[in-house]
Amino acid sequence: HVEDLTNHTASVNTARFSPDGTRLATCGDRGEIIVWHDASSRWQPRQSLRGHGEDVLAVDWSRTNADALASCSVDNTTITWNVDSGRSSHRFDSHSHYAQGVACDPRGEYLVDASADKSCRVYRLSRAGASGSDSDGVALGGAIFHDDTLPSFFRRCEWSPDGSFVLFPAGTYTRPGATKPANATFAYARGQFDTPAMRFPGGDTPSVCVRFNPVFYKHRGGYDASVEGKMLTDLPYRFVFAVCGVEGVAIYDTDETKPIAMISAIHYAAITDCAWS
Repeated sequence: HVEDLTNHTASVNTARFSPDGTRLATCGDRGEIIVWHDASSRWQPRQSLRGHGEDVLAVDWSRTNADALASCSVDNTTITWNVDSGRSSHRFDSHSHYAQGVACDPRGEYLVDASADKSCRVYRLSRAGASGSDSDGVALGGAIFHDDTLPSFFRRCEWSPDGSFVLFPAGTYTRPGATKPANATFAYARGQFDTPAMRFPGGDTPSVCVRFNPVFYKHRGGYDASVEGKMLTDLPYRFVFAVCGVEGVAIYDTDETKPIAMISAIHYAAITDCAWS
């Protein structure tokens, strides 16, 4: 234990370090977003961002603009911020239900979010990342995502470290001949948002969070993208990522759609997030 950060007045829902590690963004109930900075080995509040009218569920830092941050809230909106000025850059309000996850494109071109209205949206950002050139974005989903009966407040989507594809949790699909839908996590290739490029089967409970290991791994020996069940990609490397369900965690890599490890019965309450060292 190093330090307690106690400036929030209600529950904290997400904490994310900036890419350079010098700042920390935390968000929580009552619309609070606080940006902290490392001052003489102690974390001190630097900026309070006000713009959401209800609980803020997630934040994510831009990888291409050191002062850009995105947030989403149960007020159905996603907001981009200029952290240096403390002002919002753009408000996206196309969702009809809670916005429960947000992720910044590592290349700075897109912003994605996920909502309890059974849709995810992809917004194209301006070159400066300060505004949206398409405020409504491109809607993904419909019947392939869980509705507001999902047993979690979070749908933590994430881009791959190189920005070649984005993963959305809380997916659902029905196998041929099946009588009820199964859980899944869907991958969309960059710039190809009409239909998922890959489906990763889930467990007994819906997936609520995706987090990538930042390391670029070599393909395992014998990898062949033409083999059925393998990830259809021409990337010269593979990624490893964790998918959290309400009751467990599955580890996948992009060489195949089956998990390489599964962990369950590790928490007394529902899982809401995870992180790689």
